[in-house]
Amino acid sequence: MAKGKHKRTRWLLPILAILAGTSGLFASTLREIRQYGSTTSEKSADAAIVLGAGLRKNRPAPVFQERINHAVLLYRNGRVRKIIFTGGKGSATTVPEAVAAKQSAIELGVPEGDLVIEDQSKTTYENLVFANTLASKAGLHSYLIVSDPWHMRRAMDIAADLKLDAQPSPTQTSRYVTPQSTRRFAWREAFFLLKYRLADRILDQL
Repeated sequence: MAKGKHKRTRWLLPILAILAGTSGLFASTLREIRQYGSTTSEKSADAAIVLGAGLRKNRPAPVFQERINHAVLLYRNGRVRKIIFTGGKGSATTVPEAVAAKQSAIELGVPEGDLVIEDQSKTTYENLVFANTLASKAGLHSYLIVSDPWHMRRAMDIAADLKLDAQPSPTQTSRYVTPQSTRRFAWREAFFLLKYRLADRILDQL
């Protein structure tokens, strides 16, 4: 009996060690995301790239609208001369996110000629890749990345990997205000950031 118990313990300890290490890594990633969310650049750039965040009844969802409002403020303050909206069409919408965002910016007084839309992307990575392709063709080479504070760390990791001339410009407010929504989004971001970083490291070894 003692021998069998020892055998189970031998297998249990490595499993517990892995779980402890994973939980520690997850916790440190959450802290990093929270701390980085307040990092914002005071520099100017050619354009603001606004990362998509979904629609409701073909209008920007509250989180997305906060990002649009922030980009419009950057434009009005002369920090950028163009705004690039990103995001394709979701399964429950009939218009791409970028198109709805452009309409909202026009309603806020931004001239249509200073708005660029990228309406094919489905992920943050695609947001930045496709937006950069359009921007380069338009002679735009430096960016302020606009997103929710909780999303900014992952967005800037991707921007750095793509070697973009980009600086963070998180929204000053967030629609993730309740403890439940904040916790859910933070955990989601920690998961996707770890997933992105681990995948990147694995590819580097191939």
